[in-house]
Amino acid sequence: SPKFIHRGKAIYCCESPRLTIPTFQKISDNVIVIEVSTDEYDTIFTTDSSPFVYVAMHSKDIFVFEARTTKLRETFQIEGVGSVDYIVGVNNGEITVCEGMGRDIHLVTAELPKQLESNLVCASQLNVNKENTMEELVTKINNLQAEINAKDTIIQEMSTSRGSPCCMCCTDRLPNIIFFDCLHAVVCKECFNEAPMDGSTLYKNCPKCGTVIKNSSKILF
Repeated sequence: SPKFIHRGKAIYCCESPRLTIPTFQKISDNVIVIEVSTDEYDTIFTTDSSPFVYVAMHSKDIFVFEARTTKLRETFQIEGVGSVDYIVGVNNGEITVCEGMGRDIHLVTAELPKQLESNLVCASQLNVNKENTMEELVTKINNLQAEINAKDTIIQEMSTSRGSPCCMCCTDRLPNIIFFDCLHAVVCKECFNEAPMDGSTLYKNCPKCGTVIKNSSKILF
């Protein structure tokens, strides 16, 4: 089974005792193999939020590979650590390792080299940008859903109005004007058009709820 699943890629490990530097090979688009000099694979660490894979081989050196390109990006040492025997984790620009085996273990946390830390910041910013993009998409979807709901309300109002006995003004004709400001369909075209000539407030206000009606907020159906 793979040691890690990193951004959809399976990372396998194999032992090559004579190696002094680990090798990082891309077998296919979804499979990566790391060769190290030990079968204790806890000396390898990565996460989905990191663009790097960190590898140690019971020596002072920590090897950093780019997960995307499989290239060796950096080799660094932690001051005062003679042998990195276990990589605990990498977080917030720091790496935590264990030195020693069995009962004689020392836990050490140190800052990453600046060039690696800056790349982590870039990766973090990329994740933030992705989150912002997702939020924008969610907002657009919500807006579209609101428009659909508004149209459904209009259709329902129109259906209800068609079942009404008459226009609220003339009490004779069927309503065939809908006001977008309040979504009421309660007057007929004739009464709406005659309102300005007889001084009625119908042109300015909905006769059902009194909402101010704008010139562009009416439609004939």
